[in-house]
Amino acid sequence: VRRIEAITGAGVEEWINNQTAALEKVKMLLNNPKDIVKGVESVLEENKSLKDKLDAMMFEKARQVKSSLMGKVNKVNGVNMIVEQIELPSADLIKNLSFDLKNQLDNLFLLLGADIEGKPHLSLILSDNLVADKSMNATNIIRTLAKEIQGGGGGQPFYATAGGKQMDGLKKALEQGKALITGS
Repeated sequence: VRRIEAITGAGVEEWINNQTAALEKVKMLLNNPKDIVKGVESVLEENKSLKDKLDAMMFEKARQVKSSLMGKVNKVNGVNMIVEQIELPSADLIKNLSFDLKNQLDNLFLLLGADIEGKPHLSLILSDNLVADKSMNATNIIRTLAKEIQGGGGGQPFYATAGGKQMDGLKKALEQGKALITGS
């Protein structure tokens, strides 16, 4: 069984007029290039170039944040603790930063908070020995902290994230996370 669709009569004329109008609008948006295909290709190339530049800038920003965090390590009860609010625009950048720091620091408890597009974000990574020896679980901790930002989260025993709705609760969530290690 085959299905064939066709336009006939006045429908063909209407379809052609709609296609022509759409093409004219595209030409207008591209500032009326002589060759519309080259105009679209030019826009796509420019878009790719701008994305590459933005990625490079975000990578540099993450490198600067990492350098700053390395200077803020607090040793508490044998644990290297970093609890900070940072400015990175994506959860992926924060995740990559977290794993990078985990690979460089032993006994790490890293809790980061950020504003991602107007919404609070929490990221917690634990060194493997904290999970094994001290029975810490990042998923359980992040779920508790996420209540402060009216959100939820999850992950694995060594890495978990949470998102929420309440930006005002981010500072309190970070303080609660710090209290888990300091005991205060």
